[in-house]
Amino acid sequence: MKRLCIETATEWGVVAFLEEDKLLFQAKIEKGLQNSKFLLPELERGIKEIGWEFEDLSYILCGVGPGSYTGIRIGASAAKALSFASRVPLIGISTLACFSPSKEGDFAVVLDAKISGFYVLFGEKKGDVMEYKAEPRIATLGELEEKIKPGIEVITPDLSIQKKLEKLTVFPEIFLNERAPDPFFMVKRGDVEFNLGNFSKDSELELLYLRKTQAEENRKEEV
Repeated sequence: MKRLCIETATEWGVVAFLEEDKLLFQAKIEKGLQNSKFLLPELERGIKEIGWEFEDLSYILCGVGPGSYTGIRIGASAAKALSFASRVPLIGISTLACFSPSKEGDFAVVLDAKISGFYVLFGEKKGDVMEYKAEPRIATLGELEEKIKPGIEVITPDLSIQKKLEKLTVFPEIFLNERAPDPFFMVKRGDVEFNLGNFSKDSELELLYLRKTQAEENRKEEV
């Protein structure tokens, strides 16, 4: 299968084209959430370099959040536009499920949710099998304190979150690992969803914000 992966909800944006188990093109949009500036040029550069047309794709896979509101919308808008124009199936997966652990055992993908706390997804890696223990959620520092155990791998796209995590009593005993979204990991999930028929034929995506935007909070205060 020929797939396009787009993930722009965190500090590291990723555009990747894969065919079967081969990565033909990958562009990492480096830290700073400059996705709006670089995403479309990288998509065009990638498709030209590998000699495909967007209509050749089996599906488009897009991270749908949680993460940066702007980043989520930029990636989703590009994925939806390409899916609609090329009539290619569209699949959305949680941004938290786009990060792969580096070792077997328990892991947690953790993103900074600012004043809301943390976006978190807990799982366990057993060989090539990934088992998620719950749905993506928002957690406070206190809730993380209850869940984070010694030796767990904590995956994040931005090590600046360390300042907040250092407040955990277990922090000296965790393995904090900064990683970018993993296209190979993403398409494993994408292939499963595609084969199950869990994709959009009308270029729609359900975005996963998990918290209200500031504009929504302001409107609530005005009521």
